Amino acid sequence: MAITYEDRFGRAGGPNPALIKEYSTLLTTCKGSPGDNTVLLTDASSVPGGSEKSYYLIWGVTAVTDSTTAFFGMLYDTNVTHADDTVDAATYIGFGANVQGPFFWNTEHPLKVNDGSGVKIDVVSSLGNFNTTITYSLIHP
Repeated sequence: MAITYEDRFGRAGGPNPALIKEYSTLLTTCKGSPGDNTVLLTDASSVPGGSEKSYYLIWGVTAVTDSTTAFFGMLYDTNVTHADDTVDAATYIGFGANVQGPFFWNTEHPLKVNDGSGVKIDVVSSLGNFNTTITYSLIHP
């Protein structure tokens, strides 16, 4: 008799992050100069084949700008109340970048977005042109 778990990520008997990264499809989304509170990843529950248990794993974030003035932002959960320009319970990651110092973050242990949720960007400050890129996997348990 096989043993299975609903939440396979990080549980005994389930695939570890290295196996998920190696055998799942890594996808990338890039938004050029997104407005404040723009959806970067639509709710996982609403994508084709998605359910309320579908979720994203974020493997990396890149933020770049052509301005010498800093571009600050935060990525946050679409289904948790978030106060603008504030690090709170909905915030997954905050970042800052300027033309001399782009922001690059990659990990072997991904950030797990809440089941069924997506990701929005809170643009705290920006001048010039900027891009935000997320590398992720979409998991349908």
